[in-house]
Order: sequence, then structure tokens, then C-alpha cells
Amino acid sequence: SGVAGPDTTPPSASVTINSDAAATSTASATLTLRCSDVSGVKDVRYSNDGITYTAWEAFSSTIQNWLLASVDGLKTVWYECRDNSPSQNAVTVSDTIILDSVVPATSIVSVEGDTTALPYTDTSGDGDTQIVISGESGMLCRWYDIDTGYTTSSGTACTTSGTQATCTISTVAAGPYTKSVSCSDAAGNGQASTNNLDITWSVTTSIQIPPAQIHLST
Repeated sequence: SGVAGPDTTPPSASVTINSDAAATSTASATLTLRCSDVSGVKDVRYSNDGITYTAWEAFSSTIQNWLLASVDGLKTVWYECRDNSPSQNAVTVSDTIILDSVVPATSIVSVEGDTTALPYTDTSGDGDTQIVISGESGMLCRWYDIDTGYTTSSGTACTTSGTQATCTISTVAAGPYTKSVSCSDAAGNGQASTNNLDITWSVTTSIQIPPAQIHLST
């Protein structure tokens, strides 16, 4: 029978940051790790720049509270593992995530088509007011009866498309109306009551209700 040659194949490995999320609002991350080899895994190490690595250590499938480089932007974590063969074959893999710790900046585009700024007026007379908000791609927005930061436990969700959100509010009376719109970005940074939008407007055209139709029988 033949004699098996030396193991010259690197291990199979992968690293995933925060369950493969696209973005995060905090530099503390969770790494999910995989490394396997026919000769067994000797040890592993990690890096935030691909140059300076941690000391070699035993394999673990999860690393909690790994600190990404602290400045906002695209972050990469490199992961190297080597096998137990005499040649200690090694492989290096990486994953990326966007670190974003800043709440989204938003502004009012229009209030039922009115772009003339304060005071806004809804003259549509259709029973609701659509407020269009400009911000950033991937944001979620909600409108509230009180001035509050972004929370999904109250308020009403607005619809989003690209970098804009549209909030539809029932306005059957003349008003004036004051509502707050708070948004959260893709990384989970939610606006507080100090940096959201407080919007006041009036409705000048009432809903037209057609008169009752009276039919006399003959």
C-alpha cells in the first residue's frame, strides 16, 4: 500500500463579523470563526490591519467583544489559522463591516408639496398630509404625536425609498398640527429628541363631502 505524503494543504477557515451584518454602531464586535484541517488545528490569531496580529492562541468558534479600529468607516478583521502538520500550513481570511456611530442627519423636503419652509400649509383637502424627509439610504423613520427619540414601541412607521422617507398623517381638521419625525440609520443609530425633526403645519382646505342625493319616486 502507498504511504501518505506530508500535509501541504492549508486549513479551511472563515470569519464573520456580527453575524455578517452590513454595519454596526459600536466598535465592540462578535467574531464567528471556523477553522478545520485533516491534521487538526494548531492555533489561530487576529488582526485589524493585516500586519499586526495578536499572539497565537487556541481555536475558538466565537470571540466576543473584539474591538474594531475606532474611527468610523469600512473595517476589516483578518483571521489566520494554522494546522498541526510539521509544515504548519496557514491560511488567512477576512471579513468587513461598516462602523457608523453617528445618527442620521435629516431635513424636510416638503409638507404635502409645500417646500416654502415655515409655516407649511397643506392645501390638498384630501384628508391626510404627506411629509417627505431627506436623510440617508437604509434609514427607518417614524412620526410621533410627542417629541421623542426613535423607538419602535410607539409612533407610526413612514415609508422609505432611497434616501427619502414619506410620513402620512391623517388631517381632517384645519389644525394647526405639530408632529415629530425621528429616524434610525442602517447601523442602528437612532435620533434623539434633540436632533429629530419637529414639524408644524396647517390645513386650509377642508375635505369636500358631496351633497346627499335625493331621489323622488313617481
